[in-house]
Amino acid sequence: MQVPNQGRPGNLSSRLLDRIAGEHQPRDQRRYTKSAFISVGRDALSFDYKIVTDALRRRGIMSFATQGMQLHHAHDMPERGWCPAGPLGARA
Repeated sequence: MQVPNQGRPGNLSSRLLDRIAGEHQPRDQRRYTKSAFISVGRDALSFDYKIVTDALRRRGIMSFATQGMQLHHAHDMPERGWCPAGPLGARA
């Protein structure tokens, strides 16, 4: 999933997220099976839209910020010298 416009809350409502990503999952039953990529500039000091990453996390989606880098999503691919990106937010 690509999150529009640096993940600003005005671009993603709870109703829209429920339709495209699914409804909230209870914390003890969350399974992180989806990924969201948020385009954030390289010089951004921090990702300011924690409300969006929290809303995505409640739906089982881990968020990743580009911060001027290219991110690649891969599954069962041969080694390419890439390193894993760390998800946004405090806890998974």
